[in-house]
Amino acid sequence: QDNLWFGHGPESFFVVSPDTGKIDSFLHPHNSLLQIFFDTGIFGLISAAILLLTLARYLNFIRKRCTDEKFPEIICGLSLLVFLMLLSLTSGTLYFPQTLFFFVCAIAFTANQSETSRKFDSTSTANATKSGSDQHLSNQVHSARSSES
Repeated sequence: QDNLWFGHGPESFFVVSPDTGKIDSFLHPHNSLLQIFFDTGIFGLISAAILLLTLARYLNFIRKRCTDEKFPEIICGLSLLVFLMLLSLTSGTLYFPQTLFFFVCAIAFTANQSETSRKFDSTSTANATKSGSDQHLSNQVHSARSSES
């Protein structure tokens, strides 16, 4: 049954496809966007688009907050994500759990590098603030001693 709004159900491409008996390699459409649309319909495709846009905004946020020391590691993780997304448009790589594992690892690696970078920045800022307050306290003690004399 054709269902544009809700799709045909997970992994049903090989059942619905007219070429199933002719070509054995068409067990999925070899395009992740088409696979999502076929399996889950318009609602699933819109949900996947919202998820990808949210992920893109988060990764852009991470990229903007990275320090110079962590920049190569974050770019490595982001490059792997972009590569897997582009590859999924021609081979359906996100259909397979093996490549989906690398996709999740790239997200985790990038997020971890950003968190490490953020902790380093907050520690540096805290130390700078602490040394500034120590300097202020030292100046107060010095001025108090000067006024006593």
